[in-house]
Amino acid sequence: MRTLATAEVIPLPVPIDYPLEERAVTCNFLTNTFCPLQETEVVQYTLKMFIESIFYAGIRANIEFRIVDQDNQPVMCLRAGIVIVRGNNARAANTTVLDLTDM
Repeated sequence: MRTLATAEVIPLPVPIDYPLEERAVTCNFLTNTFCPLQETEVVQYTLKMFIESIFYAGIRANIEFRIVDQDNQPVMCLRAGIVIVRGNNARAANTTVLDLTDM
């Protein structure tokens, strides 16, 4: 499985493919199970992504994550609105946290 990400910066209507590099390998970031998955299995997945410096603090964006199988068939899709916030780490210029565990 692979994870794909697309960002749509508001107010620009053009979606931008967001490279996840090694983080695109979905099975490497499952936290409660492993691949191959069972059809009815409840899965926990952690994804951390680098926020490019062009996305400065205060920018609003819609981000879409898609997980596809080996045949590029969709397994899961999630779309959420986010706001980039300044990181609290001196090394991090921009960070944002999107916690979907309570949804």
